[in-house]
Amino acid sequence: MENVMEKIAKLIYDYSINKKFADNNFTETVISLCINTLNINDYVMKHDIISLEEGCAFYSINKKSILIDITSIKNLSLNKIESDSINDIQTSDMEMYTKVNLKVVYMILHELTHAYQYKKCLEGNNDLEKALLELSLESNLVQLRKEKISNQKAMFYTKQQEFYQNHLYYLTIPSERMANINALKFVYDTSMYLPNDLNKNITIYNEASLLTGKIITYDNSSPTAYFISINEQLKKYLGFPYGETDIDIIEEKYINKDLSLDERLYLGLPIEKEEKQELLEKIKILKNKLK
Repeated sequence: MENVMEKIAKLIYDYSINKKFADNNFTETVISLCINTLNINDYVMKHDIISLEEGCAFYSINKKSILIDITSIKNLSLNKIESDSINDIQTSDMEMYTKVNLKVVYMILHELTHAYQYKKCLEGNNDLEKALLELSLESNLVQLRKEKISNQKAMFYTKQQEFYQNHLYYLTIPSERMANINALKFVYDTSMYLPNDLNKNITIYNEASLLTGKIITYDNSSPTAYFISINEQLKKYLGFPYGETDIDIIEEKYINKDLSLDERLYLGLPIEKEEKQELLEKIKILKNKLK
């Protein structure tokens, strides 16, 4: 993985030093490198760089394809840089190109992580991460496994998809949180391979983004608890049998496990108030360094 990060960092630097935003060649190179590294060739058979009506990137398990809209990603990144400037976080010209190009890498990794998640569910060992992914991706997994779906369950999947329009619910979906954290960490680690004259501020910026991604939606409850509670309310509304609960699946694997803070954050499990406060303080310190 380190060799791939080093290659991508060089690619980013070459584009940025020449004042070039990621183009088709850049995007295809990153996709190819990451597919091979993640060993998901059987899960990503094709990719298209196109204009999307909604969103910036998309992975389809049914088509085994990834769609990337590099123009939308560039515009999204530039808007974020402008927003940062309002909050006194300044960005040089070189850093601007680097941030945009790293954002393209982030989007690619996020979607390729979804492909990897399906591989883990279909081929991987049973663990807590897989249990959470199964809950997140269940509607597609039952089709891939050619399992019979009751009318009641089909209604649940339909209603669940409607909840995806709720921004908070969407952010707490375990598969989305894990993909976000994985992609943010990849970008942060890759930024460390940039030349010394560039990587200091970029690395600080990406570390703050990574920590923010880990702590996001930790408000009144943990994100996974929120996600499960919404599903449970929906199942109750649809009249599922008593005792058929998502929480049992998770608690059985979670209880009596001594998980680190990073593991709990990655899985969206409960953390202590003091741990949350320390993370928020660290994010604040990192952002102040950029001002």
